[in-house]
Amino acid sequence: MGRYELPVASLFMLLVGCAGAAAPADTPAKKRSADPETAMIEAVGELAEVKAICRDAEAQGATCTLFPEERGARACPPGRHPEDPCLGSIYLGSNMGTHTSRIATFRVDPGTLEVVGVSSLACPIVLPLPAWRANEAATRAGKPGACGE
Repeated sequence: MGRYELPVASLFMLLVGCAGAAAPADTPAKKRSADPETAMIEAVGELAEVKAICRDAEAQGATCTLFPEERGARACPPGRHPEDPCLGSIYLGSNMGTHTSRIATFRVDPGTLEVVGVSSLACPIVLPLPAWRANEAATRAGKPGACGE
């Protein structure tokens, strides 16, 4: 399993080809690595929220760390849910030099490379990606999130 610790600009160059804009959007899927774990990392790195989180981490003197925690099956059946054991897990952490702190864990379908669910430090339950995005947007706007409370 690979471990990727890079300054945010380098992470963007490696995973999405450019540094994020002020209001990043998901980067359209490009040809991804043939290695399944690297391809899952690339899929997570393309998410606008990951770019924003990494920019915030860099502003605090940290680097983003992405690595696979679980590979998952080769493909998930239709109708999978965000906690399905067929999904792979990609760890996103903030590395301050002496340790890495988990920010979120992304659940990825290893067959389609679709990011299906996310759990985070702020919301430890596994949410479907759209619900997690709504929670992140609310949190960034200073409003209460929708973390199931």
